[in-house]
Amino acid sequence: MLLCLTLLTACAHRGQGTLDAAAGKVGTVETVFIGTTRKQEPDGSFGAPRSETIRFAQVDVSVPPNRTAGAIR
Repeated sequence: MLLCLTLLTACAHRGQGTLDAAAGKVGTVETVFIGTTRKQEPDGSFGAPRSETIRFAQVDVSVPPNRTAGAIR
């Protein structure tokens, strides 16, 4: 299921993430594994252009305590 979700969102418009170390104290921290063929920008982010190389990443995200599974806000 995670693979299907990843493939469906691969071409979606990207919002901007907020990095806040205190967020880990509020909810449950979950590890998310990422694979992308997007080109890496000089600032380390991944842009719209495609790359010939697959890159992998691992990030920890904090899930708020009262979040309903599958709810997107």
